[in-house]
Amino acid sequence: PFNTDIDTVRGQETGYATLNPLSAGSQCTLSDGNLGITWSGTSGHSAGSTIPMESGKWYMEFTMGSVGGFIGIIPSTYNNTLNIWPGNSTYGTGSYGYYYTNGQLYQNSSASAYGDTWTTGDTVAAALDLDEGILTFYKNGVSQGTAASGLTLDYIFAIGFSDTATGGTPGIVNFGQKPFKFPPPDGFQPL
Repeated sequence: PFNTDIDTVRGQETGYATLNPLSAGSQCTLSDGNLGITWSGTSGHSAGSTIPMESGKWYMEFTMGSVGGFIGIIPSTYNNTLNIWPGNSTYGTGSYGYYYTNGQLYQNSSASAYGDTWTTGDTVAAALDLDEGILTFYKNGVSQGTAASGLTLDYIFAIGFSDTATGGTPGIVNFGQKPFKFPPPDGFQPL
């Protein structure tokens, strides 16, 4: 799938990102052209986007299926299988994850109060501004506030799961292949 207008803006001919099956945790099952994700197991594995982000302003959405987890970012320099959730110290201090069951923000495996909880059918989004170094999460189109600032690394978007539930209907990511359910903030592009 190509979008000539967006690809012209980027100055390149490329398709949209999907979830990367080559680095997805072994307990993740990808479907629907690597846009659907389910999970089974006890370790909270993740799947990340195929396209890393080095600069610019990027936006993606995740509509939760019957099992929730994390939406976040992981440094793109992490070259191993994504066997744990975004925001875990395994990925270094530059990884962040917004957790569904309590709305907390995880960074370096530490949790802090952040935003609203989310559940089946909710659409959560990540807006990553690498020009200003700011990460913001959204729930059903409403900003949850700045999650992180001072970001200087290159990143991938990631969807991960907790170790408290398994299976269910897939959650669906959208990097811009389809119209976004909620409008991105001004100046943010699909990936």
